[in-house]
Amino acid sequence: MGYNTKFKGYLKLSKTLTEEQQKWFNDWITIRKKHYDSNKLMEHYKGVGSLDGDYGENGEFFGYIPNELRDGDDVWMSDYSQWVNGISDLMFPIEGKNNDSPSNQPSLWNNWMIVGDELFYNDGDKFYGYIEWLEYIRTKILSKWGITFEDGYKIKWRGEDKGDRGSIVYENGELIDNNFSDSEILEFELEISQNNSDIDDLETIIENGCDTDEDKEDVLMDIETLREDNEYLWEQLNELLNN
Repeated sequence: MGYNTKFKGYLKLSKTLTEEQQKWFNDWITIRKKHYDSNKLMEHYKGVGSLDGDYGENGEFFGYIPNELRDGDDVWMSDYSQWVNGISDLMFPIEGKNNDSPSNQPSLWNNWMIVGDELFYNDGDKFYGYIEWLEYIRTKILSKWGITFEDGYKIKWRGEDKGDRGSIVYENGELIDNNFSDSEILEFELEISQNNSDIDDLETIIENGCDTDEDKEDVLMDIETLREDNEYLWEQLNELLNN
């Protein structure tokens, strides 16, 4: 169930995360994004696991996982699993909001990982709102740390549906989300497919035997022309997908 999107590539940060920032971000993306009581979090944790002392609206910046929960043989059992999914009473989840992310967060899970100075997809399952999450991270988190995305880096994405693909880049701090036109891609794919079909037909002619050597040479030349044409079409298609 659901819709899968695959990603390739990374965005580069203007500077590397500090050890403290890295730890907070790792824990923050691991926790389910649901409604937590920010006031009770502050009262209980005194800012621990917050974004520079701020738990945000409905606990949006709550990024704390107790070390003792990581020590089991199977970290997905019992207390750790409950914590990651926001079920523990010590996270102060707001009743009736288990399947609702805070209003300014696009989905229940964020699958953009940062390691050092690189942001990339963490191979999580069914990533929804990935563009909105990128902008959230940029404007709500990285901006507080004085960090931006550098120009010249790209993440390419591909969905399950034919033609659902594109790339994400930042230029001068602005997001550019390039959706490739289905008709443009389909035009290339249809022409390549037709060429392959013609090549198969011509190869069948050779297998069945040509009337003369001259006829065979003509067929071989036609096959070579079609193959060269396909090489050119693939180059053009790859250029489209990579821009």
